[in-house]
Amino acid sequence: MSKQDGLSDTREIPKQPDEQPRNRAQAPHNAIRRASMMGDEPGRRMPVRQAPERNTPTRAGAKKTPAQKPPKVRKQRKHGILFRIIIAVVILLLVLFGAYSAAAVIAANKMQSAPPAVRKLDAEVPAEDPKVQNLLVIGTGLHGEADSLMLLSISRHNHTITAASILPECYVSIPGAGAAQLGEAYVIGGGQLLTDTVVNNFDIPVDDFAEVTPNAMIQLTDAFGGVPASLSDKEAAAVNQMLKAEVNRFTGDPEDADYLPGAGSYTLSGKQALCYMMIPRAVPAQQDRQQVVQNALLDRAKSLPFGALPKILSDVCPEITTNLSGGAIYLAALKAPYLLLRYDRQELSMPAAGSYSEQTAQDGTTVLSVDFGQNLTAYRKAVGAE
Repeated sequence: MSKQDGLSDTREIPKQPDEQPRNRAQAPHNAIRRASMMGDEPGRRMPVRQAPERNTPTRAGAKKTPAQKPPKVRKQRKHGILFRIIIAVVILLLVLFGAYSAAAVIAANKMQSAPPAVRKLDAEVPAEDPKVQNLLVIGTGLHGEADSLMLLSISRHNHTITAASILPECYVSIPGAGAAQLGEAYVIGGGQLLTDTVVNNFDIPVDDFAEVTPNAMIQLTDAFGGVPASLSDKEAAAVNQMLKAEVNRFTGDPEDADYLPGAGSYTLSGKQALCYMMIPRAVPAQQDRQQVVQNALLDRAKSLPFGALPKILSDVCPEITTNLSGGAIYLAALKAPYLLLRYDRQELSMPAAGSYSEQTAQDGTTVLSVDFGQNLTAYRKAVGAE
C-alpha cells in the first residue's frame, strides 16, 4: 500500500534466524559444563577447572606484598665443617707458636752473657759426640761459691735427658791452680774455668754452661708453685737453721719466716727448697736432695702454667749468666717442649756410689777422692754412648 490510500506504509520484516541453529555443534565448554552437571554418579562428575589467579590492582603509593616463598633448607656439608675446624686449630697453633717464640726471644735478651775467657783444656780430652749435647748448670751460693753442679745431657743415642749431679767436694786438678775441691774452680775463674775443670778430670766434653743465682732459684721455684719433698726431723731443723742464719737475711724477710714445723711431706717454697739443697752432707738423707729439687722442677716445666711465664721472664732470666748465644738459647727454647714430652728422663750421681772415698786434704778440709774412669764409664752408659 501507499500513503495515499490512508494506510501506513508497512514493510514486512524478515524473520531472524535462530541464534543457535539446531544443527550447529555445541561449544566444547558448554558440553563440558553440561556433562559435569548431569547425574549424581561419581564417575560422571567432571572436575571443575580453577580460574587463573589475577593480580589485584593496588592503589597508587601502596606497597606490593611480595609472594612468600618457602624457606630453603641449607644442608651443611661435613667436609665444610671439618675444614673450618682445621683452619681454627691452625690459627690457634700459629698464635701460640708466635707467643712462645716471642717469649723465647725476650728470655734470650734478658739473660746475662758470660765474659769471654780462654779455655784451658788438655789435649787428651775426647772429641765431642755429635749425638750428645751437654750443659753444665752451676748453682751459685749466697757468698758467690759454686754450691751445686748439674751436668744436663741430651742424648739422641737413647733419647734420654740425663741430669747428673756432681758434688763440689770432688778433689780435682784445676788448670793453672793445682789440686783443690771442684767448687774452688768457680771462685778462681768463674763458670768457664769450672767447666774446663770438669772436662779435664771427668773426660766428658762440655762446652756450654749456665750460672744460676740463689735469687733465680727462689723465683723459679715459686713461679712453678713449689716443689714436693719429704723431710725428716733433722732435715727440717737444718732448713730452719739456714732460714734463720742466712736465707731470710738474704731476702730481707723476718728471721723466723717460712719455718717448717717438723718432719713431714711439704710443698717447699723457693726459700725452703734452696735451704733444702744446701743442707750439709753430714745430715743423713734418704735420697739426693739436689736431685729431688731438680726433678721436681723438670716435672713442673712439662706443664708450665701460663701465668708463670711473665714472672720467669722478669725475675728469673736476668739472674742467669751463660756463654750460649742468643740464637742458641732461642733454638733450645723451641726444642724444650718436645724434649720434655718425648725424651725419657734419668738421674745420675757423680761420683757414683763406690767410686770415691773421703780423705783429708793438706789444708785440713774433707774432700772426695774420685775414680774418674769409673764415673766416665757410668756416664757413657747412661747416655747410650757405650
